[in-house]
Amino acid sequence: MCVAISDHEVGIDTQKIGDVSDEVVRRFIKKQPGGAVENTYFWTDYEAVGKYFGVGIPHSLELSSNMQILRFQCQNYCISVCLSKGEECLPPERIISIKDQSTIY
Repeated sequence: MCVAISDHEVGIDTQKIGDVSDEVVRRFIKKQPGGAVENTYFWTDYEAVGKYFGVGIPHSLELSSNMQILRFQCQNYCISVCLSKGEECLPPERIISIKDQSTIY
């Protein structure tokens, strides 16, 4: 579970590394599958973009020129944050785990 707090539009997603299969990457993201980490980032990028636009799972992963995706790896999880270019995100050391109330990075 992830939570993003911002004064601007933002989309965020997290996924455990290895939970995204090659078939999911081919079917939903229309990309050539990579390794476990790359597949997981493909999925978290995809979900973060959908959340940014408020559409859930988007039909395609396309960023406009005024958007960016920031990626962080915390332990065995990938985190993708979609936000407008020029906006900033807290550094990974400020990301906390809600589950156990501790810093995970």
